[in-house]
Amino acid sequence: SGKNYGIPADNPFVGVENARAENWAYGLRQPWKMHFDAETGVLWTGNVGQDLWEQIFIVERGGNYGWSVMEGSHPFRPERTRGPTPFVAPIVEHNHTEFRSITGGIVYHGSRLPELKGAYIYGDYDTGQIWMFRYDAATKQVSDHRQLVDSPLRLVGFAEGDRGEFALIDHTGGMLHQLVPNDTPDTSAQFPRKLSETGLFRSTDDLALAAGVVPYTVNAPQWCDGAVKQRYFGLPGDSQIEFEAVTYPQPAPGARPGWRFPDGTVIAETISLPMEAGNPNSLKRIETRILHYEALIGNEDFGNQYWRGYTYVWNDDQTDAELLDSAGGTRTFTIKDAAAPGGQRTQTWRYPSRAECTVCHNMAAKYVLGLTTEQTNCLANIDGRRMHQLRHLDGLQVFTSPLARAVTELPAVADYHNVDSPLDARARAYLHANCSHCHRKWGGGNTEFQFLASLALDKTGIVNTPPAHGGFFLPQAAVLAPSDPLRSVLYYRMAKLGSGRMPRLGSDVIDAEGVQLIHDWIASLPSDGASSRIIADERAVLDELVAANGIDPQRLETLLATSSGALLLMDAIDDGRVSGEMRSFVIVAGNASSQSHVRELFEKYLPEEQRPQRLGATIQAETILALEGDRTRGRRLFLETNGVLCKSCHKLEGQGTEVGPDLAQIGKKYERSKILDNILSPSREIDPKFTVYLAVTNDGRVLNGIMVEKTDATVSLKDNLGKVTQIKTEDIDTLTPQQQSLMPDLLLREMTADQVADLLAYLSSLK
Repeated sequence: SGKNYGIPADNPFVGVENARAENWAYGLRQPWKMHFDAETGVLWTGNVGQDLWEQIFIVERGGNYGWSVMEGSHPFRPERTRGPTPFVAPIVEHNHTEFRSITGGIVYHGSRLPELKGAYIYGDYDTGQIWMFRYDAATKQVSDHRQLVDSPLRLVGFAEGDRGEFALIDHTGGMLHQLVPNDTPDTSAQFPRKLSETGLFRSTDDLALAAGVVPYTVNAPQWCDGAVKQRYFGLPGDSQIEFEAVTYPQPAPGARPGWRFPDGTVIAETISLPMEAGNPNSLKRIETRILHYEALIGNEDFGNQYWRGYTYVWNDDQTDAELLDSAGGTRTFTIKDAAAPGGQRTQTWRYPSRAECTVCHNMAAKYVLGLTTEQTNCLANIDGRRMHQLRHLDGLQVFTSPLARAVTELPAVADYHNVDSPLDARARAYLHANCSHCHRKWGGGNTEFQFLASLALDKTGIVNTPPAHGGFFLPQAAVLAPSDPLRSVLYYRMAKLGSGRMPRLGSDVIDAEGVQLIHDWIASLPSDGASSRIIADERAVLDELVAANGIDPQRLETLLATSSGALLLMDAIDDGRVSGEMRSFVIVAGNASSQSHVRELFEKYLPEEQRPQRLGATIQAETILALEGDRTRGRRLFLETNGVLCKSCHKLEGQGTEVGPDLAQIGKKYERSKILDNILSPSREIDPKFTVYLAVTNDGRVLNGIMVEKTDATVSLKDNLGKVTQIKTEDIDTLTPQQQSLMPDLLLREMTADQVADLLAYLSSLK
């Protein structure tokens, strides 16, 4: 009535209050592209994610695909209102270490490629990859999931003909392509398997560069777990760089253009790790990373930036390095360290996967992070002389035209190691080097702020900004709280290990000097008058603890009860106020905390081999699910074993505490795989009934727990010990839902795969 279209009577939201009757499914962020399977009628779509995940969905009547509460199967803004129907999980999803902008495809029913018949074929716009999988609707299982080709296309769509054949649509080239069997003999063996075969070095023994390969340095190096880097680049033939010619995208006024590199450019860095702490003469080469630029046909500003990353791992003789496979890897080194127990410690090094390279070297950062104006505009030691690096490069004629401005007029980020530079400039340079490639518009950081040093602080969006993904129970938390590091999530995330630590990739060791720099910078910023009574009280408790100069369990327990109190203790350890026997006692107590947001601040003080082995890094869910498990042993684990914390929040067979959901019929509600997923990632999907709330009272107290009851007069919260606290509504300053579940995300950290399989056998039997 009154419209130029009709609404089918069986649409799922017809007659639903506060819903548009036109809706058939919802919660998709950016479907690209949709496809009806010609044989089954099933509607498939690729769904472009925002920050971390790309998805393939089957779209069903009334389906809720999560956005923007979820990004695929992962929380995005969990505090937002959820729709009336349950979330639908992706059939397949890719992390941004693999895909960057998914392009949905087709279910193939043609005859030209019989080996692909019945498979869903799709791809990625940014990387050009084309993948396939087969899907069994009856069992809801994916099989034969694999890459078909790593193409140079900007794959924007699939065009299907009336006989089931298809064409690939290339956006920047403006052409249609076919997928055909590759009958060309495998030539991958011709790719340089050794660093000495790349042509970058005259001699890899002494790392002597080949003619035409140019070394360079940067103002603000990225933290690399204590390692040091040697950087160089090579341009093919007599090709040159166009200085500041790449202008996409400009996320904010003042963002700098990038350099446009010629086809075939190679940028490389050799990373060396000291084998003895504090001894610069003990460096050992561990890897050389290479970015190789392949120009694509089309828009040179936007579409044809295609950089491939490779890693070469050095041998123990330090004579050469071998090409690492695309998946990356790890290696553990033994480091001499007088401060470590027994005079040595271990350090595990992560070699990045090739896809991980694209997370930092992304389109928003114009792909190249070090060879930029603001990073290379510095004095450097060149051929034994101290000279200006940009002017030196200009003299080598690497640019297509001479620099039009004096180098002193060009921008530069500060050397944050130089204590004579202003504190503000040093801190902004540190954040620019370590964070801004993701935390900028379109950069992939799951936030709405930016860390570009070229932006004024009040334009970055971090000052007094409420954290979008939980405040880790810091009182009156903000991304950056001026003058108060203990309320600043930025500082907290840098200071901890475990989930939520920043940087998310490329580092497993905390940068103590960098953390202190950011602490001092935040503390130096003018206060806006906001303060926390609880932090003031905790400072007084810490002062009493330090003055007592002895072990004081009661005051220690008070401080370890909150994130801010734990940060105060951590600071006191780092600056030497807590030392000797008391230091050891605090570290043991901090690591024994049942609260992950406290415990993860103290794990850095343990030798690496004594730290918890996190399941996410060491155990694959498939490995556990492949084990049969024993129900009797699992029951004993749940009910009788010390250190297994299930019964501290769940009640079964008359034992335990009623905090979390009732598990009496958990096996009827969920399959084994879903039970395991809920244990490993308890904050991924939280039942609204068990959302954790952080309450800050008018007098500065901070309480958190599950909402038991809320009336006009009172709010009742149940903590992780089952204790219910009732607060008068008039006494509450803020009441905020949190992303973190009360259930620790490392609950199974001390258990073996067999033990977890036993526990699953018990839980899945509860029907």
